[in-house]
Amino acid sequence: MWVSKVLHSKKLTLVSSIIQRAGVVPMSIAGIAKEVTTITVSAWFFGDELTPLNITGVAITVCGASINQIRRFERLKYASS
Repeated sequence: MWVSKVLHSKKLTLVSSIIQRAGVVPMSIAGIAKEVTTITVSAWFFGDELTPLNITGVAITVCGASINQIRRFERLKYASS
């Protein structure tokens, strides 16, 4: 029981450190990417059926994360020049 409490405490410390360094938005995008990966792998590995609504949601999520990264890199590029 105490092992899980220690691991949970370490996880919270690590997540807090990552958020301080990277920011909330990249951490949120990483969480979304994890969910997309989970959906995709479960459909492939377990043979789950993806409905058109599921596929549309995954596509919107991937497009949104991609647009956010492109805009972020453009802002960094213009800020450094």
